[in-house]
Amino acid sequence: MNILIIYGPNFNLIGVKSASLNKKITLNKINKKIKNRIKNKKVNLKILQSNVVGKTINFLHKNRNWSEAVLIAPSSWSINQYDLFETLQIFNKPLVDLYLNEKYDTNKFYKNSIFTKLSSKTFIGNPEEIFINGIEEILNLKNDSK
Repeated sequence: MNILIIYGPNFNLIGVKSASLNKKITLNKINKKIKNRIKNKKVNLKILQSNVVGKTINFLHKNRNWSEAVLIAPSSWSINQYDLFETLQIFNKPLVDLYLNEKYDTNKFYKNSIFTKLSSKTFIGNPEEIFINGIEEILNLKNDSK
C-alpha cells in the first residue's frame, strides 16, 4: 500500500511546542515511529511537511496515481483551505485527518475542520499517538476492502 503523509503548517516546529511540555517530540521521531509501525508490512510512504498550501497541492497532483491513501495533519489549513479540500475531494482516496489536542495546539482547529467531511476517520490527541492511529486506520480500511 502506498500512503502519502502530509504535515501542514508549523509541524516542523512541533519540537518547540513539545519542549514547553517537557517532551522531546520532533517530526523525525514521529516519522521513525510510523516507519517502525509499518515495518514488515507492504507499505510505502511519501512524506511532506509544508507551510505552503500550493506546494502541498502540487505534491498531491504529482503522486495521485502512486498513492492509495492520504494521512493529513492540516493544522490551520483545516479552517479555510478550500483549494486543498477540492484537491483531496477530486483525489478521491481514503483520507484520515489528524489534529493536535489542546496541550499542543490551543487553536482547536478540529472543531471547525472542513476536512472531516472527506475523512473516513479523524484523530485528535498527542502527536506520537495520532499518527500511529492514523496509519492503523488506513491499514484497516485496506483490509476491510478486501
